[in-house]
Amino acid sequence: MRYALLSVGTESRVNIGDYIQAVAARQFLPSVDGYIEREQLSDYDGERVRMIMNGWYMHHPEHWPPSPQIDPLFVALHINVTAAEAMTSPESIAYLKQHQPIGCRDIATRDLLRSHGVEAYFSGCLTLTLGLAYGKSSAEKSGGVVFVDPHVSFSSAFDKLRYIAKSLTAFPTILSIYRRYPLEKWMMSKWVKVSKIYFTYSKIFDSELLRSATYITQWGNFYHKDFPTTADLMAEAERLVKLYANARLVVTSRIHCALPCLGVQTDVIYINDKNQKARRACRMNGLLDLFSVFDYDHGKWSNTLGYDEQNKVTLDNHPTNKDTWREIATKLIDRCRNYVSR
Repeated sequence: MRYALLSVGTESRVNIGDYIQAVAARQFLPSVDGYIEREQLSDYDGERVRMIMNGWYMHHPEHWPPSPQIDPLFVALHINVTAAEAMTSPESIAYLKQHQPIGCRDIATRDLLRSHGVEAYFSGCLTLTLGLAYGKSSAEKSGGVVFVDPHVSFSSAFDKLRYIAKSLTAFPTILSIYRRYPLEKWMMSKWVKVSKIYFTYSKIFDSELLRSATYITQWGNFYHKDFPTTADLMAEAERLVKLYANARLVVTSRIHCALPCLGVQTDVIYINDKNQKARRACRMNGLLDLFSVFDYDHGKWSNTLGYDEQNKVTLDNHPTNKDTWREIATKLIDRCRNYVSR
């Protein structure tokens, strides 16, 4: 039997989190005989393959259902609100019923499928299993803190001007972060964002921690340029997983950074944007409960688990992970192994 992985090479900007999900699926496969584009699944006409079908479906639902040449295991499936109507067409529902039960990454997807008569359950995300190949104990971690797309937002043009002015009071620190943060923005736009990140996060995170941290973005055009092939993107995704596994603390607004961190047993703080749009918020039902969550609401913090200006987050003073993800990960591991061995 041949095995394939999902790739996402058709989008104008790469979300490396898609490839971190593929790294998680790869752990279970005896071989990887090719890649199939997630947004072109109906077009596949090669040899019959097995594929773990985890991830977001679909930006282009006209390419759904998948080819009959794909023998799927549906776990960690997310159907976004933007595609829900097309993904619950009679043809799609008939296809999903052929392959039920369907493991759903979030409760909203589970409930959507159940409302259409599909046997579905909350599976969580496959990246929770990354500890199989990449997990490290606390004693093995030699890295520091990593910030991955820390979220901030601006209320107006005046708000941006205010942070340009404030940046002059902490110029060396902001310049240091600016140089190490690979944001794809026009110079001044990037400077303003880094300034607000520093001043907003220093309210509850130690300033030295912010100055010494590694900064990562998981989404951008530069991934296409710097990593031109699927193999290159997979290698970069694996490098990031290893970076997160070695860190002592990760702070992120990306679920496909936060979930892998749980899997590799790295303490992670998830920054939850209280004002995110429905297409993003619908992904979180069932997942937020797994994290240590700090809520961000137009520049203000809430529900920060007792951390504030008098009790700031440091490498030696930060929330530790919950254990609720472990049972979910164990069930995912069992299901994937059974699928491959059948």
